[in-house]
Amino acid sequence: MKTNDCGDTHCAHTHDLSLSEVSANYGKTTVLKEVNFSISCGQRMAIIGPNGAGKSTLLRLLANLKKQATGEINWQEKPLSQWSHEIAYLPQVDSHQRDFPITVREVVAMGRYPQVGFWRKFSKKDQEKVDGALHIMEIEDLADRQIDALSGGQQQRAFIARCLAQEAHVILLDEPFNGLDAESRTHLAHTLKMLADQGHLIIASHHNLETVTRLFDYALVVDGAQVAFGESKQVMQMPEVNNLFHCSHY
Repeated sequence: MKTNDCGDTHCAHTHDLSLSEVSANYGKTTVLKEVNFSISCGQRMAIIGPNGAGKSTLLRLLANLKKQATGEINWQEKPLSQWSHEIAYLPQVDSHQRDFPITVREVVAMGRYPQVGFWRKFSKKDQEKVDGALHIMEIEDLADRQIDALSGGQQQRAFIARCLAQEAHVILLDEPFNGLDAESRTHLAHTLKMLADQGHLIIASHHNLETVTRLFDYALVVDGAQVAFGESKQVMQMPEVNNLFHCSHY
């Protein structure tokens, strides 16, 4: 199943992410199998499922942090591994990320490293990309503050700005709404829609079933294998999905 064409005005053609018969192992144990879907840029997709269902494993596969055991993962009809600079991954923010002594601008600038390397001097273009990302996320006034001095919502905006500075088409987020207050959740929801409208593909693991249809266009349900994929409103009404969450400790 495929979504509509790319909404990015900068895209010359549709950018598709497609998975075919993908599985993943840890050691000799298969933790995820039979994942098949295709989705285009300009969309927001939630990955949902019970605890231990393989949501984080799938994100790691998409982030090129883990190799699939079987199947193919393609972006723009080529192996995903060839497009690492176009894929940005935002794991759950932990204390190490919050406490590291670094300014917001320096965090955002890290997004340029896949483009220029760690040791090359930033060009004018690189500085402009950092400034632009700060502007889009509305954190220009926070640029010189330490990341650990920010609220959870502000930190989340800084890390998303890092993804934008990278010029990533695909933005992967692991439970991005966790730990945020109501105002920050609202702001993040607006941000994700804005990014999708600009042509980014947003893929996030998500645990709040009540907000899936409001926050995401598409939903992928996994429980060690793919259970369902499609438009979020349709997926959340499927009997097999309702049975899964009714019977599981979610």
